[in-house]
Amino acid sequence: MVLNLKKFSKNEFQEFLEKNSSIVEEISNLKPNIDLSRIHLYNRLKFLFDFQENPLKNYRDSFLRFGGYRHSYPPHFYFPGKYFGNLDSLNLSFCHEIFHNAQYVGFPDLFIQTEILGETNNKRRKQTKEEKDKFHSIKKLVEGDAKLVENICKKEYYPNPKRDIPKWVKYFNNSVVEKASLEGENILLGNFGGKRKKINGLYDLPINEIHRIFS
Repeated sequence: MVLNLKKFSKNEFQEFLEKNSSIVEEISNLKPNIDLSRIHLYNRLKFLFDFQENPLKNYRDSFLRFGGYRHSYPPHFYFPGKYFGNLDSLNLSFCHEIFHNAQYVGFPDLFIQTEILGETNNKRRKQTKEEKDKFHSIKKLVEGDAKLVENICKKEYYPNPKRDIPKWVKYFNNSVVEKASLEGENILLGNFGGKRKKINGLYDLPINEIHRIFS
């Protein structure tokens, strides 16, 4: 199934945001702020023509990306114009990305530190092993928690998601984000029982302590 999101109206997108923001807040005890957020739709083909490293890999990975959130100004959500899934799947994508918005609103200092760690990996200087390890530990917390919230949303609100990922993409699937999501969710469930109060407290820990827990 393919949903053509370009045919959705602004009011329809606003309804998705408002409905799923309430759900995310109820589950996570974190309050999203979607007032200034915009929705951007992209064409996967753009990854083949962007001036960046490994365009074929980026194009392939775009089929595994069902949405995203960036808190840089202006804050915005982004989704593929052609969404390979049904409405339950789309709602879960909104829940996942809205939760990322709520994470940033609730714990901006952690995200600022994460950006600093991520930006060290540039042409002037590569990340040290310690910086890379800390960056990936924070990713496990952020993405693992988002996956945990998404799965609760699936169980309680959207039980029948269907996604149509091309077979050739599945064959090459080695997504770093997906791996961090699974590992992080397992730690949150295994070490903290999925308890929201305990999990939310992790975001205020020093990075070294987050690294110790998620390494």
